Amino acid sequence: GHLGAVMDAHFSPDGMTIVSGSEDKTIRLWDIAPKKKLQLIGDYMNNITTVQFSPDGTNVASSTNNTIRIWDVSSGRQLHIFEGHKIPIDSICFSSDSTKIASSSTDTIIIWDVLSGKQIFFFNMLFVLDFHLIIFEGHLEAIRSAQFSPDGSRIVSGSKDKTVRLWDVSSGQQLQCLQGHSNLILTVQFSPDGAKIVSGSLDSTIRIWNASSGQQLQCLQLHPDYAPVIQFSSNGTRIISSSHCGIRIWDLSSGKQIQFFQDHLERVTSVQFWPDGTTIVGGSEDKTIHFRDIISGKQLQCLEGHSDAVNCVHLSPDGTKIVSGSEDRTIRLWVSSGASPILSNNKSYLTNPNNARSWKCIWQAGSILSLKGSTWKDSQGLTLSQKSSVKTYGGTF
Repeated sequence: GHLGAVMDAHFSPDGMTIVSGSEDKTIRLWDIAPKKKLQLIGDYMNNITTVQFSPDGTNVASSTNNTIRIWDVSSGRQLHIFEGHKIPIDSICFSSDSTKIASSSTDTIIIWDVLSGKQIFFFNMLFVLDFHLIIFEGHLEAIRSAQFSPDGSRIVSGSKDKTVRLWDVSSGQQLQCLQGHSNLILTVQFSPDGAKIVSGSLDSTIRIWNASSGQQLQCLQLHPDYAPVIQFSSNGTRIISSSHCGIRIWDLSSGKQIQFFQDHLERVTSVQFWPDGTTIVGGSEDKTIHFRDIISGKQLQCLEGHSDAVNCVHLSPDGTKIVSGSEDRTIRLWVSSGASPILSNNKSYLTNPNNARSWKCIWQAGSILSLKGSTWKDSQGLTLSQKSSVKTYGGTF
């Protein structure tokens, strides 16, 4: 397994494979049914910060520092390396049709064509025209967040210049500049139907915008807090925000906060709505994963097992499984103990929040325990430094 902290882990669209990225500079694919590693598909010179499946499940994108690599899932072969950012990349996201990737760093947003590996558009803080690319005038300061619209036709970005901007993917033209925040933007996101945009800022507000007109619809006050993580529910009627102070649930029809949870003892690093919108699951630096019922506010379960901070928690597309990645160098797969662990037909049992107390870890990978007695004779894809680490932990070749 991984020999360093797991920074990111995601399910494939069919929920049967997991991709993980680590500070050990590798990307790994895991088959959850046989509980085994499929292959080592990446080996970097630097730590992996982000990994993501394409929506069609055929490719994986990974980022480290200022480069992005595209990998073929079936063969593990590297298809492209994208180089264009001059400073570390903050985020990457696929378009809904898997044909494009948007990447953002503090000074630029670049749209890449996945098939050809070429840059399509380059959005910068300055206006420049060169022989190959049009670099459009946009944000005046560092870009903090960027995301495709659900249909892939637009990109929304948020910046240190206190603005949220909408861009047309086909032409590269700026469509809207949304102003209202009084401090830098931390995160932006489209609603599932693409009709609204949510933005979170250091000004202690969350703002909801009409994605067509640019009109501000709501301003949600967080004083004295701010929210670096925000997510819409699947039906777009609620949002969840997490911060150092806790997790908040907001009803968008009234603009009111309906719940405030302070279960975790330390910072919440990852939080998600359940597919039906009635439950949330979140991971924290306190080493735990919590389930909460939104209506009652009741804690349904606290999952323990990780021995260090939980960096990421992600639900499978059907809501029947959870994967978590941690500073303890492991990824863990969690399912309900009340049904067949994998490929259960009883999905109503698995996804019913009232049964959340029965969830448990069925396997983990990348254990930090001693490798003493393990044999690595037939292993492939390990660098000299990784082989040295295996020997250090007691493994033999």
